[in-house]
Amino acid sequence: MKKKLLLMTALLSTMTAWATDYNVGTDAELRAAIQIDGANITVTADIELSNSTLNISNNRTVTINMNNHTLDRKLTGRPSGAGQVFTVREGSTLNLNGGTVKGGWGGAGGGINNEGTTNLTNVIITGNVADDRGGGVVNKSGCTLTMAGCTVTGNTSNNHTNNPGGGGIYNAGTLKIQGKNTVTGNTAGGSTDNLYLATGTVITVTGSFKESNTNISNIGITLEGTTGIFTSDYTTYNNWEPYAYFTSDDDVFYDVTRSLNEGC
Repeated sequence: MKKKLLLMTALLSTMTAWATDYNVGTDAELRAAIQIDGANITVTADIELSNSTLNISNNRTVTINMNNHTLDRKLTGRPSGAGQVFTVREGSTLNLNGGTVKGGWGGAGGGINNEGTTNLTNVIITGNVADDRGGGVVNKSGCTLTMAGCTVTGNTSNNHTNNPGGGGIYNAGTLKIQGKNTVTGNTAGGSTDNLYLATGTVITVTGSFKESNTNISNIGITLEGTTGIFTSDYTTYNNWEPYAYFTSDDDVFYDVTRSLNEGC
């Protein structure tokens, strides 16, 4: 009897572990897998996504290992039903690793609309469009976006009049960055606009911004308040002056320097 109980316990444990691991190679398989809380998904092929956003909702936590593949909505205009590649709803978490997110077109956040928690590791976000703000990613107030080793380039925000829109990333929440990250080549209303920090927000530095002396972060910054401190814990992890990693997108006459041990 004891052996049977041990065998049943081991079997149930194996089934539970297996049940959360999914290999997906199609749009339908991916959409089914992200409905499972705790799902650990491995993408096995490039996937052309159908005409609806991938929603991480209902307080789920989902991990997607893109395995160097691409998730592409292929939206080149604002057709009916257009939207982001991902929307992460309040209370939910998306862990996204090692691949490319492209072809989304949304009101806010063309590639990723973060209303919860999104953790990006070695992700490329490119070729996405927002009508309002956050061509690549929008991180809304009260939400958390973490980036490590990511590239955000070639994204567009159409609104650059009353509310400059963060062609690459619009941040109104908690933004944590470490490792080599590149946020360049994004535009808002035709002007260079890469990482837009709304008033009262900063980059929370959680590690070094370089992998070596020649392999370092390159991030364009726009501040809603035009000037001011834009990092937290910068010198805890970085010895170089912040102008080694950051440039100002506002105007050629604005410099990036250090004050009170932070980038400003």
